[in-house]
Amino acid sequence: MPTYDVEGGAGFYFLVDPRTRDIRGTLVDLGDGWWRCRTPRGDTREVFVPSNVTEPWKNAAERVGGS
Repeated sequence: MPTYDVEGGAGFYFLVDPRTRDIRGTLVDLGDGWWRCRTPRGDTREVFVPSNVTEPWKNAAERVGGS
């Protein structure tokens, strides 16, 4: 599985190819622990991240194909 940089903030993040700098996916904080993610394959998923996770954006990114 490829590794992507995660860039952004304030509830909206991009999965970025570190070599080409192309955007490969997105992460949007929907609130209450839910994230809507466009994966590098182009699928849309919603994932739940528990409130005790320190970096919820990173957890969501790792689960949909980035890190």
